[in-house]
Amino acid sequence: EECLIDMNPDVIILSSVLQYLENPYELIFEIIKNKIPWIFIDSTPFSMKEHDQIAKQVVNPKIYSASYPAWIFSESRFLSCIRNDYDIISEIVNNDIDGRAYFKGYVLRLKCLIGQGTDAR
Repeated sequence: EECLIDMNPDVIILSSVLQYLENPYELIFEIIKNKIPWIFIDSTPFSMKEHDQIAKQVVNPKIYSASYPAWIFSESRFLSCIRNDYDIISEIVNNDIDGRAYFKGYVLRLKCLIGQGTDAR
């Protein structure tokens, strides 16, 4: 919100972050509402199931002792939130698979950008 007040960003990069937010869909809807022209999403876990899941991520104890709650998104639900407003320009497939999730990313372009230059707002 502070960035949107002070700046007029053309791109938001969400690399391995959405899964750690308490309410990730709130951020997605905020981005959509503010018509950020480009969204780059990377290293995001998606479920083999049709519903979102919350998992416990355990840090390797050799690094430090901790665990975190983390979302594993239903890819179909996730995409249904953005499809009306954004075109998928590219999909980024990550080879990391842990049995419950696969990791993926997207390059998304605001639909009203087509033929309007770079500033959709």
